[in-house]
Amino acid sequence: MDGFDFTSFMQIWRNSDAQTLWLASATPLLLLMGLALDWLIGDMRWLFKFLPHPVVIVGKLIGFLDRKLNREGRGDINRTVRGAVVCIFVTVTAAAAGWGVHLLTRQHPSGWMAEVLLVAILVAQRSLAGRVRDVGQALGKND
Repeated sequence: MDGFDFTSFMQIWRNSDAQTLWLASATPLLLLMGLALDWLIGDMRWLFKFLPHPVVIVGKLIGFLDRKLNREGRGDINRTVRGAVVCIFVTVTAAAAGWGVHLLTRQHPSGWMAEVLLVAILVAQRSLAGRVRDVGQALGKND
């Protein structure tokens, strides 16, 4: 039996679906790593002193579109259709941004680290759980 031929392996890797299969299986791992990072670090307030949080950016986009498209003088059906268009637009924009990040990070060997960081920022499970707990405690005091 001959030794391992790395050149042949890389040629097969590039010319097959093996790379796609590996990347697809890595996605859940990246998600779990992002959740673990969020659990360890929590809300990264220091980062958002320099950069706006993605949720803030989306909120500003929605607010802008609401002011432009949802004026009171328009009829209910017109406003409903415009609201649906805004929902579709925001969803497609977020999906395009996610796809762009995916394409950019896959081209760099350390790109997975950026994806893990983005998952931790966007999911923000630890800070969200804290806020929900605070609201629950506040509501419990009013019983």
